[in-house]
Amino acid sequence: MTVRSTSALLLVLALGCGRPPVPQVVEIQASVGNDAVTGSGIASNLPAPVFSSTDWPAWRGPGHDGIAVGPAAPLEWSETKNVVWKLKLPGRGHSSPIIVGDGVFVETADESAQVQSVLGIDRHTGKGLWQTNILQGNFDTAHHQNSQASSTLASDGERLFATFLNDRRIYCSALSLAGEELWRQEVGGFSSRHGYSASPVVYQGLVILAADHEQGGFIAGLDRATGNIIWRRKRPAGGSYASPRVVPLGGKDQVVICGCGRVMSYDPLTGVEYWSVPGTTEATVGSPVVSGDHVIVSGGYPGAETLAVDAGGKVVWRNKEKCYVP
Repeated sequence: MTVRSTSALLLVLALGCGRPPVPQVVEIQASVGNDAVTGSGIASNLPAPVFSSTDWPAWRGPGHDGIAVGPAAPLEWSETKNVVWKLKLPGRGHSSPIIVGDGVFVETADESAQVQSVLGIDRHTGKGLWQTNILQGNFDTAHHQNSQASSTLASDGERLFATFLNDRRIYCSALSLAGEELWRQEVGGFSSRHGYSASPVVYQGLVILAADHEQGGFIAGLDRATGNIIWRRKRPAGGSYASPRVVPLGGKDQVVICGCGRVMSYDPLTGVEYWSVPGTTEATVGSPVVSGDHVIVSGGYPGAETLAVDAGGKVVWRNKEKCYVP
């Protein structure tokens, strides 16, 4: 074997089972001006989202903690008991439904036709209201237990934000509650081992999303009115699947995400890193959990670890247990 062929082989192995390289992450630095956050553009001065107690506008609900207020949920079901309506959905997806106003919204994917879509459903009757096709063709590699529509939508009360992996890139689209696509943004490249699953989160004028993969991913904040990328930061290389969460810690809001062998915190408005500590393992799935002024994370594969970190990034405790949820 020649030196040239040996080098080529090593390059293929380094890129992970022969997967070709994706475009490298170009960081976008945001700065805080007198009136707005600026990056590739100016973040729109949008009002904070307001939801009713019966809305469920994002992954794990309005507080991103899985806690629902209001009447207690039923604990027993049958084909007829405590079932108001049923609707057969087209395609296949692991996206959780969200609820905003009178609508239920969910992502799905038709794997035979290679179409990724968002569905709108009447929450009271179960009637399908609309289907908006976002991307077609160019489906990427995914684990057989994953799907091509595994992210959960997020809403600011006026728009729906959908994220999909397609053609080795992560796209974010905004739709009206009536299903009109308002904008679409290619956020960055993605080298798929088992697919994509992270869900976006709305914070002030931004929608924040992460994409961890073995060639080095990113976390980014987009203007929720225009889709402009306000900030984007490189993430460590590693195949991980967890969603970011904005949490109040130490008197300030922090975007916390685990995976790729680290627990990391960022300023949600600018993407500036607050702190980073070694922890969990490469592949994590669960979202951070908050207890007082501590954030608790767990994972995953190939290692196993659960740890608590304080608001300043100091590890409070850790053990060798693992959990893939919530």
